[in-house]
Amino acid sequence: SSQFISALLMIAPLMEKGLVMNIEKQIISKPYIDLTIGMMRDFGVHVKWEENKITVKPQRYKAVEYTVEQDWSAASYWYEIVAMLPESKVKLPGLRRVSLQGDANVANLFSDLGVETEYLDDGIIIRHVKRKAKKFFHNFVQEPDLAQTFAATCCFKGIPFLFSGTQSLKIKETDRIAAMITELKKLGFLLREDGSGILEWDGDRCFPDEIPSIETYNDHRMAMSMAPGSILFNPLIINNPMVVTKSYPAFWEDLKKAGFTIHSM
Repeated sequence: SSQFISALLMIAPLMEKGLVMNIEKQIISKPYIDLTIGMMRDFGVHVKWEENKITVKPQRYKAVEYTVEQDWSAASYWYEIVAMLPESKVKLPGLRRVSLQGDANVANLFSDLGVETEYLDDGIIIRHVKRKAKKFFHNFVQEPDLAQTFAATCCFKGIPFLFSGTQSLKIKETDRIAAMITELKKLGFLLREDGSGILEWDGDRCFPDEIPSIETYNDHRMAMSMAPGSILFNPLIINNPMVVTKSYPAFWEDLKKAGFTIHSM
């Protein structure tokens, strides 16, 4: 997971002798490391990255005026909703075309699932369009946080998929691969994985639960990626819904603003 690398990088300038980090094998989730280094540079820290070696010498962060960019990962759930609802459109303020966030690629990827992105000076507008792939293929090694959103979207739209590069999902907040297989089965979708980072749905279905009750496994992305399923499955129960506070505290309130009916149990 790149999270370990990011954590070490952020404290590295304050270490007495700095830090030299050698990354073995394939670099997973590289855009998240790029984002960490980019922000460190914004605050006056020099970082040298050559191939699989990152060097940070002892130095001090500098106080600067800084505007925090909006979160493309959080935007992915609105792409999912728009993909499912014909004639829908949503404005998302504060998102930029040029971004250090690897998950900004969500705009390109969703173009194959029926969502068009218009870039404005103050954000984006996303619109439903009549376009969808016959089967969706993608390697999520650089954007693992998007995999749950795309798995759910493809199932809900009836688009078979084959994902590779999902191996890091097993060591996130939960084993996200196992969680998606278990919870999407409750909605009638039979996914499978081969243990080497491949997650696939070829269209196999089963009978859904009469009133599906989705477990979130203390994982914010499980709750948010599955919630749009309520468009097709009503009612849909999301257990431990407040897990969303980790990254998107206003998620449920924003859904209400968009017309979703939400009741606490």
